[in-house]
Amino acid sequence: MISLLNCSNARGENAQLANVEIDWREGDAEQLPFDDVTFDVVLQPVGHMFAPRPDAVLGEMLRVLKPGARFAFSTWPPELFVGRTFGLVARYAPPPPPGVAPPPLWVIRNVVRERLGKPVTDIVF
Repeated sequence: MISLLNCSNARGENAQLANVEIDWREGDAEQLPFDDVTFDVVLQPVGHMFAPRPDAVLGEMLRVLKPGARFAFSTWPPELFVGRTFGLVARYAPPPPPGVAPPPLWVIRNVVRERLGKPVTDIVF
């Protein structure tokens, strides 16, 4: 049996389409309510991009993964429409409050690699 943590708010509709029963739980992304090394897979579509402290959120998602597990998330590539829009907004928007990382940084591959750190290997963009 594969244990999966899906950090998405696309709840019942997707479960119905897949004809699966899911135990939904809500929690703080910076303090996930799960033991260490619990999940075989963690999926995070885009919510992590808007967390004020990406290191804390990533740390939690990596903490609950079993050794050799998979972690998948989405960001908008800088060369496509939404990524280009993020880049444009970043140039003109006021800086975020101290300690808050701006979401547009998630489109920069080197930033993503740095945030994931050494424990994460086989990074695919």
